[in-house]
Parts: sequence; C-alpha cells; structure tokens
Amino acid sequence: MSNKLHIGTWNVKTLLKPCKMQELAVKLAKTQLEIVAIQETRWSGIGLTKKKDFSLYYSGTKDQIGQAGTGFILLGRIMNVIGFEATNERLCTIRIKSKYNNLTLINMYAPTEDKTEAEKEKFYDDPQTIIEHLKVILL
Repeated sequence: MSNKLHIGTWNVKTLLKPCKMQELAVKLAKTQLEIVAIQETRWSGIGLTKKKDFSLYYSGTKDQIGQAGTGFILLGRIMNVIGFEATNERLCTIRIKSKYNNLTLINMYAPTEDKTEAEKEKFYDDPQTIIEHLKVILL
C-alpha cells in the first residue's frame, strides 16, 4: 500500500438529479483519488451519507435547496475522520487522523459575480476565522 494520499476537487454542479450521486461515485472509482472536495452539491442541511464504496460529508444551505453546497467524498482506504465542520453552505473542513500527523482540509466555494459585496466580503472573512481556529487546535 502506498503512503501517498490522492486528493482532488470537483465542481459537481448538482447532486439533486436522480442517480447523480451514483454517477459521480462510478466516475471517481475510475480514478486514484481517495479524498475529493466537492462544490455546488445543491443539497440543504449538514450530514453524512455512507455507502459501500464511499462516505460523503456535506454542508448545504439551512433551508433552501438548490443553492451552493460543499462536502468531501472519501473513497478507497478506510480513513479515521476525527472531525467535520460545516461553517456554511460555501465552506467546510474535514480533519483526518493519520499515522504520523492529522490532516485538515478546507473546502471553499466562492460566490459568483452576481452576489452582493456583503456576501463576497463575508466569504473572504470566513476562511480567516477557520485558520485562526486551526491555529488554536494545532498549538
């Protein structure tokens, strides 16, 4: 078994359509990727979906389906997830325990040009808050 961890990112555009999640899982199974940060799931709420071949941690809007959404798909080898935090529908983190170090990944999905300046500013402030929080955890 390789010590390398294969990580990628994918804008899925939507997982709302029937069979879209399974279609994505089939495509990802053909790659060497083990962790994939996904954006634009368009699901609402926060949760975990476990299937035979993958686990999906996701974060979406609180009440409006069909907007934004981020998450992580874990495939292949079994990974010990020690934390998943959904900051909002555009930003989430996952923390994975490994043999020598813990790994924290941040998944961000930026607002488009048509969003208000306030939304854009908030988006760029949120990662700084997460980084400050991680500094406290890592000390």
